[in-house]
Amino acid sequence: MLTDRTIDVRTEDAFDLGALEQWMKGQGIAFTGGLQAKQFKGGASNLTYLISDYAEQQWVMRTPPHGTKAASAHDMGRESRVLTALSPHLRQAPDVVGYCSDPSVLGREFYLMEYISGNILSHNVPEEVCPNPESVRALCESMVDSLAALHRVDIHQTGLVELDKGPGYVARQVSGWSRRYRDARTPDVPDAEALMIWLEANQPPDVAHVLIHGDWRFDNLVVSSNAEIIGILDWEMATVGDPCMDLGAAMAYWVQEDDTPASRSFGYSRQMFLACSRDRKWSSDTQIP
Repeated sequence: MLTDRTIDVRTEDAFDLGALEQWMKGQGIAFTGGLQAKQFKGGASNLTYLISDYAEQQWVMRTPPHGTKAASAHDMGRESRVLTALSPHLRQAPDVVGYCSDPSVLGREFYLMEYISGNILSHNVPEEVCPNPESVRALCESMVDSLAALHRVDIHQTGLVELDKGPGYVARQVSGWSRRYRDARTPDVPDAEALMIWLEANQPPDVAHVLIHGDWRFDNLVVSSNAEIIGILDWEMATVGDPCMDLGAAMAYWVQEDDTPASRSFGYSRQMFLACSRDRKWSSDTQIP
């Protein structure tokens, strides 16, 4: 469950709960008693907290980490605007409750959104969610259907057309990957120039301009007890671009039985294989749905 992924707030990530309470009151966000906070364990970029009151209402708070950072990589205002515009058009997008740009409240900007109760398949697939190959198929089909639903959202109706930088999305991504690799490379890391040259020469043309998530994988999805995608999280990389980029991101985690042990040792889809393997009657040459 999502709550199983929370820990006590780390000392270096602590914030003033009293200040949050005052801000919520000013925003007209009703709660009972004082607030409590837990921190989600995952996340390599922005910090995510579970906020609850004594009536067991729950919210999720997102905020950048402390310290010097690239604003474009931790833009809570942008992320909250995307979700606010998107949630009426995509049922799995959580509703934003409020956004605060004033750093005097918590020391950094933040936003509060609804909490979606469910499972996140990052390390283990709960037996009750995927007890057999049929439920795994249903889960994977829901994942693909949810991605298709996102890509069908009309960016003009949402107002998110402003995220579209025009033709050349794939080219911008490829050149950006290479530039960042070169900038970050240290002497003990291969130069990867041959790979970068290959990517430059073999990049496909854009196939469409739609809203894309930018990090489509199982641990950014909330799954119900009947193997349905009910929530989509971590929208910090969302933009208007090529839908094949989302598809490629999802496929990057695909593994199957005939892969090498090294390949099968990583990737979230490995958990799908393990879940299917619980049913010993399932043929060993059956592909993961």
